[in-house]
Amino acid sequence: MEGPHAEIVAPLGLAAVAAAARAHGHDVELVDLNLATDPFPALAAALGRSDPQVVGIGLRNIDPLANRRHSFLPAFGALLEVVRRGLPSVPLVVGGAGFSMFPRAIMERYPAVDVGVFLEGEATFPEVLAGLERSARPSGAAKHLRADVAHLAGTPGTIVRVREARPTDVTGSADCAAHTGPIADASGSIADAADSAVDRGTRLIEGPARPWLPEVALDAVRTWLPELAASYAGRTSYAPAAGVETKRGCPLGCSYCVYPALQGRRLRYRSPETIVAEVEALHRETGAEWVHFNDPVLNYPAGHFREVCGRLVDRGLPVRWTGFFREDVLTPADAKLAVKAGCAAFQFSGDGTCDRTLARLRKGLTLGDVLGAARAAAGTEALSVYHFMANVPGTDSEVVAGAHELVDRLHDIHNPRENLGAIVFNNLRVYPGTPLAEELVASGTLEPEDHLLFPTYHDPAPYQHLRYELEERHHLHASRRTGARYPTEEASC
Repeated sequence: MEGPHAEIVAPLGLAAVAAAARAHGHDVELVDLNLATDPFPALAAALGRSDPQVVGIGLRNIDPLANRRHSFLPAFGALLEVVRRGLPSVPLVVGGAGFSMFPRAIMERYPAVDVGVFLEGEATFPEVLAGLERSARPSGAAKHLRADVAHLAGTPGTIVRVREARPTDVTGSADCAAHTGPIADASGSIADAADSAVDRGTRLIEGPARPWLPEVALDAVRTWLPELAASYAGRTSYAPAAGVETKRGCPLGCSYCVYPALQGRRLRYRSPETIVAEVEALHRETGAEWVHFNDPVLNYPAGHFREVCGRLVDRGLPVRWTGFFREDVLTPADAKLAVKAGCAAFQFSGDGTCDRTLARLRKGLTLGDVLGAARAAAGTEALSVYHFMANVPGTDSEVVAGAHELVDRLHDIHNPRENLGAIVFNNLRVYPGTPLAEELVASGTLEPEDHLLFPTYHDPAPYQHLRYELEERHHLHASRRTGARYPTEEASC
C-alpha cells in the first residue's frame, strides 16, 4: 500500500491461493505485508522463522491509480531481494492480478522470479507446488531446490524461467541444481550455488492459459482465513476491510478496462447460499459490519443480484455493504431492494460525462442511463459515489461544458435527501492490450514499445487541469449545503 496511513483491505487473491495450497496438504504461512510498519524486516523475520521450501508473492496492484505517479514496483523489487538474500536457493513464485497484467514484462525485469503464475492461481499454484515436490523426491536432495524448476515449463497458467548451463560450466555443474551449500568454482573461490561462477543464460517459457475456474470451484474458494480475520478486525476507518465475490467475469467492453482479460468475458456465478454464508461467517468470526462486493459490476445481470439481495434480506444480517453498480439496469425497485439488503453506498463508474465520451470509452451507456441511476439511488437513504474520467480522448470545449453541467445535475438530484457521498474525477490509466492503448498507439500518442509498467495516464493539453476544475465545482456545491450563516455587514457594525 502507499504509505502507513492508507486504508488497508484484506488480500483476497493471496488468501484464496493460500487456502488452496492448504487444501492440497501443504503447510502455509501467510505474511500480509500491508499490516507491517516496515515490510522488509517483517518479511526477513518470517522467512527465517518458517524456513520455507517455496516463497510465493502476490502482486495485486502495480500502482495506486487515482492519478498518482507512485509505483509499487520498486518496493516489489526490494522484496524479491530480501527473499533472494535470505534464501538464495528457494523457488520464488509470483502471481496476482497486478502480475497478470504484465507477466512477461515483470519476469524480464526481475530475474529473481523463477515462476510466474498468471490469472487465477487457485488451481495453478498447487500444481506448481506438486511439481516441485515430485522433483525433490527422486534425488533425496536437500530441502531447497531453486534451480530445479525447468520441468514446470509449459504448465498451464505459468511462465517459467529456465536457467541453461553453458558448455564452459565447471565439471559436475549439472548437479548444482540440487546443491544448496557453497561450491568451489573453476578458480577455487567460494560461491553460492545460486550465484556461482557457472554462467547460466535464461529463457522464459510461457505455458498456455489455464481454463477459467468453473462455478462449482468458485463456490469452494475460501478467502477469509483465520489469521486474516484476527489481523483486520478494526483496522480500517471507512473502507470495508473484507471483500466478497458474488461472481467473476465481465462481458462489457470498456476501452480502458482489464477486467475481461483478468476474469474472462463469461460470467461465472457463485451460489447465493454460498455468498450469504460467507458474509455471515465474516460477521460471526471477525465482527465485520461492513463488506465490499468485489465484482466488476455487482448488479449485472439483475436476476442473480436480486436473488443475492433476497437471501440477505431473509437472513437479516447486521452487515452493511457496498459495490459498483451498472447504471442502465438499476431500477428504483432494485435500488430499494439493495438498501433493504444492507447496501449503504452505491458506487457508480459511469466514467463518461456525456454521450460522446461514453461512446468513446465504449461504455454501452447514455447520459440518460447515468442520470436515471442517480435518481434511483437518490430515492433511497444510501449514499452515492460517482466516478468519472476527465480529459478522455476527444475532449473539447463542448465536452468540458457538459462535464460541468453534469456536476450540477447530480447535486440537484441528491439535494432533497442530501445523500451525495462524492463525485470523483480521475484520468485514464493506460494498460497494455486494451482498446485504449491500441487507439493511442495508432494516433502516435503512445510508443508501441512502451511496456506501461509504470504509471501512464492519458492527460494531454489543453485540458490537463479539467479534473481539478470539476472537483472544485463539486466542492463548491458541497460547501453551499453546510447551512452556515454569516452576519451581514450592517449587523456586524
